[in-house]
Order: sequence, then structure tokens, then C-alpha cells
Amino acid sequence: REEEPMSTERFKSAIKKEMGISGRLPDEKKSTLYEYAEQWSISKEDADKMIEEALSAKVADELKTQMSSGDLTLDQVRAMKKEKDLDVNTVLDIGTRDRMFLKHVETSFTEAPANFDAEDLLKTIPEELGLDVSKASKLVKKLADDRKRPTLIQAVSMLRQKKKAETMQAAYNLVACHLSDAGDAVAWPNTSEIEDLYVGFAKEATPASTEAMASVLGIEGSRLAELDGLVSSGGGYAFEEDLAGAGSGGEGPKKALF
Repeated sequence: REEEPMSTERFKSAIKKEMGISGRLPDEKKSTLYEYAEQWSISKEDADKMIEEALSAKVADELKTQMSSGDLTLDQVRAMKKEKDLDVNTVLDIGTRDRMFLKHVETSFTEAPANFDAEDLLKTIPEELGLDVSKASKLVKKLADDRKRPTLIQAVSMLRQKKKAETMQAAYNLVACHLSDAGDAVAWPNTSEIEDLYVGFAKEATPASTEAMASVLGIEGSRLAELDGLVSSGGGYAFEEDLAGAGSGGEGPKKALF
């Protein structure tokens, strides 16, 4: 390969020196580099290209280190993308990005509402990871639909055991699934259990979550109005245990994202 001009080598060395361990180049350091570029007859276009390459290489090294240790998370990648204008397509292979997204989807449906945002799942995160948004959205919807019945079974099971925190967690997970893929309501043979679950949940949850819960349980019309009346008056079923902050980082369910 043809040797680089001495000025180019010197400029690349200067970039590494200015970046230091942090791997960042604040404006004042960039200004210093532009002064060097001018002294060494390097155009601003070429200087910017070399600076960008150096920053990307530094980020790639950081990510490889974290990946090898198993510490790399989606939140870290999103932060790097925002702070360092990371091009994930060049530093993370498609398989890694796919696995990272799938893991986040699964977490979103098991730790709602703290780790759930429908817009993020269906559009924002796939775009940020350079994934096919249409395919990612279909995957989310399928996983959400597949999880609805098992999640309802878990919620009713916890309800029967009078475990309030666990019931609320499962209920929020069910709502997250439904907000990701509205689809049909989930049928349940015991109407009283469904209504108890709805009323108990509605007394703790936000209006948006309560509306989604009614939809996924198939409660509508005059019966929904009657149950909502019970909730407003403080009547009907109520969970007996104190909520242990399930699904909302210990801050209580009214801090929900939905």
C-alpha cells in the first residue's frame, strides 16, 4: 500500500493525542486540530474525514471490549449513538444488533412499565440499530400476541394467590403486549376473575393503562361502565397487599410510562 504523506501521519498522531483516553474531541480540541491541518496543508474536508475515522475507530474499540466481556447493553449503544454520533452499521454486525433488539423486546414484555415504550419497540430502536423497521415491527407484534395468554394466566394465578405486587406486574406486562399489538381480546372462562383483575388493576393504574386492560380483557359497553363506576366510588374488588413497586422501579404504578 502506498505510504501516507508525512503531514497525514502527523495529523493522525495529533488526533490520537487530542482524543486521549476519553475518546472525545470537544470543540476547543477540534479547533487545535484545524490549526495543525492548516499548518500542514491539509484541507478541512480531509481533516474532518480523518477525525471522523479516528472517533469511529475509538468507539468501535470500546464496543468490542464491552462485547467481549458481555457488558454491552442497548442503553449503552443508544447513548453512544447520541453522544458520539455512532454509526452502528459499521461497528456492530447485524447479528449482534438483532440479538440486542430481541433481548430488549423480551425485557419490555416482562418488566413493564419501567422498560416499555411501544414507539421505541416498533420504530425508534429498530431505526437506531439500522434494522428493517417493518420486519422488526412484525416481530414485536408476533411476540406480543404470543405472550398475551401466558401472561394473563400468570396474572390470574397471582390474583388467586392474593399476591398484589406480582399480579400488578403481570397485568402491566399484559398491557404492554396489548399496546404493542392490539389484536383481539384474550378469552377467559371465569368472568368474575377477569372483572376482579380489571377493577383491582384500575384502582392502581393510570387511565391509559386501564383502558388498554379493558380492551385486552374484552370488557366493554355497559359492563365496563359499571365496573368503572365501582372503581370511581372505591367499591368492588381491591388488592389486599401493599404494592411493592412492581414494574416501576419502586416508585409505584402511577409513575408508569403508559
